Amino acid sequence: MTLKVSICPHCLPKKTIWGKFFQSLSEILDFKLLFEEVKDFQKETEKIEKKEYFLYYASPTSAYLLYKKGYHPIGKFINQIDKLLIIGSDNWEDIYKKEFIRVATINERFYILPIVQISYKFKIDFFRIEMILTETHEETLDKLIKGECDLGIIFQEYLDFYPELRDKVRIFEEFTLETSHYFMLNPVIPKNKVLEALKRIDPKIIKALGYEGIEVFEKETIEKLESFFLLSELNFEILKARSLQELLLKNPFIGVLIYNEKYIYANSYVCEITGYTKEEICELKPEELLYFEEDKEKIREVVKRRLKGEYFLKTWEDIAWKAKDGRKVYIRACSTTIFYDGRFCGFVLVYDVTKTKRLERLLQILREINQVLIQVDSEKSFFEKIGKSLIDVYGLKMVWVGIPDYETKLIKPLYVFGEEKGYLKEIKVSMEENSPEGRGPVGKAFRENKIQIISDTEKDPNFIPWREPALKRGYKSVSAIPLKTNEEVKYILALYADEPFFFEEENREILDEMKRDIEFGLRKIDMLIKEKILAETLKNLEELVITLDQDGTIMFINEKGCEILGYPQKEIIGKPIGIFNFRFKEEPLEKLLKKLENPLRIPVSFETSEKTLWFDMKINFVKLNEELFRYVLIAEEVSKILELKEKLDKERFLDSLTGLLNYEGFQEKTKEILPFIGGEGVMFIIDLCDFTYINTQFGYEGGNFCLKKIAKRLSSFLEESFISRVFSDSFAFFFYNLKDKQQIFEILKTLKELISKPIKLNNQTINFIFDAGVAIYPQDGKTFEELWEKASLALLEAKRKGKGVIETYSSLMREKINYYFKSETLIKRAFEEELFVFYYQPYFDINTLKIMGLEALVRIKEKDGTLYLPSDFLEYLENSLYWKEFEEWGIKTIKEKILQWKIPISFNLSSKAFTDLNFVKKLIKKFEDEQFFSNFGIEITERIIFQNVEEIKELVSFLKKQGIKVVLDDFGIGYTSLCCLKDIPFDILKIDRIFINDMFKSKKELILVKSIIDIGHSFGMKVLAEGVETKEQLNYLDIMGCDYVQGFYLAKPMPEEEVKKLLNKK
Repeated sequence: MTLKVSICPHCLPKKTIWGKFFQSLSEILDFKLLFEEVKDFQKETEKIEKKEYFLYYASPTSAYLLYKKGYHPIGKFINQIDKLLIIGSDNWEDIYKKEFIRVATINERFYILPIVQISYKFKIDFFRIEMILTETHEETLDKLIKGECDLGIIFQEYLDFYPELRDKVRIFEEFTLETSHYFMLNPVIPKNKVLEALKRIDPKIIKALGYEGIEVFEKETIEKLESFFLLSELNFEILKARSLQELLLKNPFIGVLIYNEKYIYANSYVCEITGYTKEEICELKPEELLYFEEDKEKIREVVKRRLKGEYFLKTWEDIAWKAKDGRKVYIRACSTTIFYDGRFCGFVLVYDVTKTKRLERLLQILREINQVLIQVDSEKSFFEKIGKSLIDVYGLKMVWVGIPDYETKLIKPLYVFGEEKGYLKEIKVSMEENSPEGRGPVGKAFRENKIQIISDTEKDPNFIPWREPALKRGYKSVSAIPLKTNEEVKYILALYADEPFFFEEENREILDEMKRDIEFGLRKIDMLIKEKILAETLKNLEELVITLDQDGTIMFINEKGCEILGYPQKEIIGKPIGIFNFRFKEEPLEKLLKKLENPLRIPVSFETSEKTLWFDMKINFVKLNEELFRYVLIAEEVSKILELKEKLDKERFLDSLTGLLNYEGFQEKTKEILPFIGGEGVMFIIDLCDFTYINTQFGYEGGNFCLKKIAKRLSSFLEESFISRVFSDSFAFFFYNLKDKQQIFEILKTLKELISKPIKLNNQTINFIFDAGVAIYPQDGKTFEELWEKASLALLEAKRKGKGVIETYSSLMREKINYYFKSETLIKRAFEEELFVFYYQPYFDINTLKIMGLEALVRIKEKDGTLYLPSDFLEYLENSLYWKEFEEWGIKTIKEKILQWKIPISFNLSSKAFTDLNFVKKLIKKFEDEQFFSNFGIEITERIIFQNVEEIKELVSFLKKQGIKVVLDDFGIGYTSLCCLKDIPFDILKIDRIFINDMFKSKKELILVKSIIDIGHSFGMKVLAEGVETKEQLNYLDIMGCDYVQGFYLAKPMPEEEVKKLLNKK
């Protein structure tokens, strides 16, 4: 049989000798013993609870645990007494000065007992001691030496095992436990045999352990020891009670009071909330802390009962105390009777609920205000209900509402509540900051629109002008709340409390909420008044009024509207406007609303089962916020007026031949629509060329046939326009709500297509051309007469110039329209007749003036030698359908020249290329050739980078992979940031000519050019200066380190022939 034996962890330094001890015991008992090491005290406790041992040499704590399991104490070493040492590494004076003292000790009961010794002997507040629990003595010493604790508690014998450690620590106190380590025997083992065996252990082994011998316990000793274990348990319970007492009495969050005839104890928490010292409190009778007389009477009865020894518990209740400075402090208290210091006393626990109480009352006020908001109907009743709540619920002394008087520059009382007692007649409050009476809470709140707080009227210097009358009436704390309506402070709500610090910064958030709620109520009152006026107005209107949400759902219709439409209100509200089938020019009203951008006045129709009703309708927007808006439709029924007008208009305003408007009808219609145009409009007058010839050749019937044919084509032209035949062979158009001026060009193009389309007449084909005059609203005129006059003048100018001419009254528009027509014709012809050519401008190495490459610049060259520069056609080309065809021609031509001349050539890519990168990539791939790509450069103008950063990154990356160089053109005049230069690997940076032209204007310009050169070099680029026109410019650029130069001083753009000569000369 094998039995387990073990020892206290502190004995492990001599475990070898203990091994011999148990070997000797095993031989004497004649059965095998297994010595099991337990390395720390935590594991020792766990093993004692879970395992069974034959014999255990245990510390008092472990011995007690084993005793409770049934083990018996049978012996101990002679003269072995447990002693604990309180040790440290610093001077005691330095340790004592610390706010908290850290004490490291084994997590075992007997090692915790000296904590109380430290507290009492060295007069250290129990709460200043912070315990650090360790598992071994080694860990305790390690923390002490490393400075992780201030004091340590260890077993004396452990320090005796390691005498070298004594020099590293200081022993402050020796603590004798009056206990020993004991041999604890398993209860199933017979005692006598083991006792005899212990007596026979080799004395040399015992001496090696440091002891004289083993004292075997007799029955009386064992009973005495068991009594000691029980007493130790009682001591620990007393220690726990002492700890709880210390925790309670010195708790910083709970107040503790003990009283007899007077208070005999008060902790620091009570002193803090009342402002009294402990000595001052102990001079007070229990009732003298209370604020209200009725509470004082009650407490006197309670005190009498407690001092007689009557035990009863008073559970938590809220009571008002009076602080030393007169403040009202609300506490929540419970109390009982205790026997203390040889007599019956009252024991009270309290905590401060002043802030909570005030917040609760403020929140109650907010609830009251919210209730008032539901019932509010007038300003006066609103303020009366709020004022009453502030006095009755919030407990304020006085409240008044003031308004600014801009004549006297004073804040005058409007409403007053509570105990005013003539205060407002005695004082004055100014609106102005330069007046002393304007620097208080009310004046400042008015000017700054911020809540103002005076916590203590007796001490705050900002309250001096009103202090005496305020204190006379018991106003100890003040707050002023500005109330804003219609973007200005209209009222000030002034609150007065009868105790200091009633209003504090901590309450500001709730006061802000109160401000917002009251302001909401005032806005609601204002809205109710307006709604009443509006409702009464709508009720008496003879027009139909409908309000729609932004989806076209009906939210309101007035009584007259229901009467006109023949539906009760309940069948209309919530339905879409489409149920009425209102129409404008055959278009449903709901469709028109979706694209409406400006207020509009239009005639609309409404079909009933009996007839069509007509309305003159005004459509307006009402914006509620950034996202929400409402449509308001106001319509007057004009059916009878329109019926009569329609009959007259057909005879008066329509052209009998074409059915279009005549001149008078066109005039009337234009005048009618002009007031409702929110943007721009345009008037065209067109005159068919050579129409007299048609009448002569085919007769008037043939001429009329052609006019009707053209009129029919033009009738299907565009929305938002109307057309008329104003004279025999002349038509007029008015287009309103133009998107932009570019649309004018599109309209003219469509007109050309419609009119020039051939007409078959008597087996002959007739092709018409026309002259046109254009006037733009409102820049050329704001009335029909002004527009007609300007368009007519433009038509005369067009006729003067020849057939098929279009003239605009606006010089800018005339130039633009002419430019587009001329450019379109020129480009179309350039492709058809192969008129595109490149001129090439060389750029040079600044040091050697060797030609480094050419820049290809497009021109259009007529057969007769007339040359068109890019300014004549390039803008149109880049925005036309021809740009892809041009890019392909350009790259193909440059490839031929590079392979022929063996010199790098660069080419400007169109801005349109960045809208179709796939096309550009395919086009580049189409001309793939290593020799071509290595000498080919693509120039990208700086102005387009800002809008196409990601596309340019992608394209540059693609080009670089093909071996193509990328040039940043016109640097400095666009929006390129340094980030773009960092992220896009251009090969060459070209400084725009404007900087070269200005470089000698001042030193700053020179510095700027030098900075651009340095920036280019910093990003690994070559730098090329454009527009070099003088030797001085060339020399300075050389000094500044520029790489390449280009300009008229060295060479102008030249045709192919001259390039060949230059290259041959080179």
